[in-house]
Amino acid sequence: MSEILWSPDQYSGEASVAVTATQLDDRIVPSASGRRRILSAWIEFFSTHKTAIKELHLRSRVPQELLDSLIGQPQLATVHLKWGPYRDISVLSSLPLLSKLTLGGATALGSLEPLRDRASLVDLSVAQGHRITDLSPISSLLNLVDLRFAGYIGSDKLVRLEDLCWVEPLATLRSLDLGGARLVNPDLSPLLRLPRLEELRLPLRRQYRAQVFELASTSPAFAELAAEYTAYDAYVSLTRPTPPRG
Repeated sequence: MSEILWSPDQYSGEASVAVTATQLDDRIVPSASGRRRILSAWIEFFSTHKTAIKELHLRSRVPQELLDSLIGQPQLATVHLKWGPYRDISVLSSLPLLSKLTLGGATALGSLEPLRDRASLVDLSVAQGHRITDLSPISSLLNLVDLRFAGYIGSDKLVRLEDLCWVEPLATLRSLDLGGARLVNPDLSPLLRLPRLEELRLPLRRQYRAQVFELASTSPAFAELAAEYTAYDAYVSLTRPTPPRG
């Protein structure tokens, strides 16, 4: 389990840490100037101090300058960003060992180009990437095993995906989560070209319901999704109000 820190002074050589560098509780740091000093201290710490951190969770708002400070941590293998106004992930090019990446609340991010051809990356999660239109950098991640490109569940704003052709090169993919996404072209057949796909999450939409059941006999991932449709139909049937008798 990651050690939870809010000040760099609390770090004592752990390999896995969760850092709250922003949005600090007033009871911990009561003044705005104190909170700014804490953020500046973390930026200075990450950019200039050698550490043993392999797994880093930034568990509060991530401003661009905090993300950029990770240039001083080339040993990082796992990076988790909870959310923030970060627009540029170029610093990730300086993390050669990066294997697991979570870009949470990526509403300001417009490009995944710095991830192109990252052979080390096996697990990628991008949430609320509404401004990202070019998915070819993901297509180049030929060792990817787990992929989530999703919206915020419960929000009316869905992540728009033109089609699924961009996933075809990902032959090593085991799980794919597109929850909270809207497919403009609802053709699901590109997913059949993923020989190792075991887990599939898609919004339950009428546009491709028939395809899911047709493909259920050829793919365990589609069979599981078809079972979800069936369970949902049964739930709706049970909860639908009984019409009054005349």
